[in-house]
Amino acid sequence: MNERFIEPPDVGKKDDTLDIAAWKPFHDGKSSQLVLLMQCATGTNWEEKSHELRLEAWKKYIHWGCPPVPGFAIPHIVAKRKWGNLSLDSGLILDRIRIYNILVTSSEDKSLHSPLKAWCQKQINRLDS
Repeated sequence: MNERFIEPPDVGKKDDTLDIAAWKPFHDGKSSQLVLLMQCATGTNWEEKSHELRLEAWKKYIHWGCPPVPGFAIPHIVAKRKWGNLSLDSGLILDRIRIYNILVTSSEDKSLHSPLKAWCQKQINRLDS
């Protein structure tokens, strides 16, 4: 990751609410790169988990060249009326529609496209009604 490691989380903290760490390094191998730290939630209580990521705590473990971007990934569709507050609480949102778009535009395996498209259209219709 090319960032300076300080110390691991305490054993009792396990992953300290971090589910995904992703980064895009530059070819020079230096720090100060795009880093995304994400919390994920799959259950029906996903809204409660939307602000659980302890981004500040990760400064104890890693000295970041520039602050990481927080994020939240969920296999649900977020209603338009909730989007603004959710993004304020969680940062970058990867909801079902964005995950679907990533899969459709970048996946080599096209077998999921039709079932995913049908499911998403059904959910969008439910939101509009």
